[in-house]
Amino acid sequence: MLNALKIIFILILIAYLGGCQDITPGMRASELTASHYWGAPKDKIEIDSYGIWRYQRHGVDYIFFLKGETTLGYRKYSPQDKIRDVIIQWANNARRFEDYRSHLEQYILDIINERVRTGMTPEEARLSLGAPDAVNKYVDKYGNREEWTYQKPLSLEKRYLVFTNGTLTESGNR
Repeated sequence: MLNALKIIFILILIAYLGGCQDITPGMRASELTASHYWGAPKDKIEIDSYGIWRYQRHGVDYIFFLKGETTLGYRKYSPQDKIRDVIIQWANNARRFEDYRSHLEQYILDIINERVRTGMTPEEARLSLGAPDAVNKYVDKYGNREEWTYQKPLSLEKRYLVFTNGTLTESGNR
């Protein structure tokens, strides 16, 4: 009887924790802060009408992207991604350049959906894909270059990104 109660308690706990962290796009910021699981964010960054909120739960960083009072989505990052510093650098860039801010929602959606595209900054690529497995820096006739590689899980194939003078100029798989 005691073992059955323990199992029921564990199942209820798992359902509660799992259900509390489910966030859907369109959720109101007030619902997020009022939830027992999320509450107040650890960091809040505002860029025009957009918000970037960082939470830490069980050693993992969760970054929520909001437009006004509505969540656009979120991403989860491991501690080795050191995502707080990346977010701050990215936000500073976004604040500095008007053209950048005019496309901010598209950049945010790319990040949420783990997409990279030509023209992204290293910060955006890192927000989209996490920290690379390897970085190779070199100088050639095109300028200062960085090649990032990501090992795909359970595959011999690698994803690569090449930045030229701080801008993503090519990406693909090998």
